[in-house]
Amino acid sequence: MNMAEDCKNYYEVLEVSMSSSQEDVYSGYVRARNAYTGDSIALYSLMTEDECHRQLELIEEAYSVLSVPEKRREYDKVRGFDQLRLKDRIEREGNSDLLRQGSQGVMQDEDGNQHPLQERRNASDRRGSERRQHSFESDFDLRKNEVVVSQLSASNKYALDFESNAEFEQEIEECVEFTGEMLKRIREYKNVSIERMSEITRVSKTYIRSLEGEDYNRLPAVVYIRGFVMQYAKILKLDADKVTKTYIERLKKLKENGK
Repeated sequence: MNMAEDCKNYYEVLEVSMSSSQEDVYSGYVRARNAYTGDSIALYSLMTEDECHRQLELIEEAYSVLSVPEKRREYDKVRGFDQLRLKDRIEREGNSDLLRQGSQGVMQDEDGNQHPLQERRNASDRRGSERRQHSFESDFDLRKNEVVVSQLSASNKYALDFESNAEFEQEIEECVEFTGEMLKRIREYKNVSIERMSEITRVSKTYIRSLEGEDYNRLPAVVYIRGFVMQYAKILKLDADKVTKTYIERLKKLKENGK
């Protein structure tokens, strides 16, 4: 990877600041991955599977650089982020002399002695690392627990509570074309209101009604419809690929026939 030519901002990819600690970088990485994994409700249906896969690759790429201090320093230097951090710190501290000294590669201590800026940075990094090391393992365990709790909460939130009907379950299993009407029947059978479906998928109630009514004139482009149906099917614990494929094929035929 030629970082000089790479226009991506890895900090933005992981949604962390340039001054983030290594622990914060890891936390950002975990949050980003959880947001784009295939079974995540947070996908919100506006991204295709390929788009999510590419985003996950970018997240891994960003973390592979920012998680290694040497690579991160090289990346920051190439992008000029090291100077931006220095300038930001100086502006916060209101010390213009520090900016001048920093630009010359030296810093002056309280006794008037000058030290190479990199030497001061290394000493500061070591002190910061020592302060953080003792709490890193406990913080790491806490984050793992938070992820587990989050997953359990999501599982409960999106659980379905309905009385199973063997005959209708068989009909769903044997269905070869999922129409809007069929999707509506399944949604109502599984006790998921339009309001709840909208809240979970983040798809508007108008679009959900239009999906069920096959009113393609009120729906957006097919790429978005595919995402809507994919999330709709996942919430109802259906075969998302099968449902999406047959629904989109039917919708295209309706458009071609002008119905």
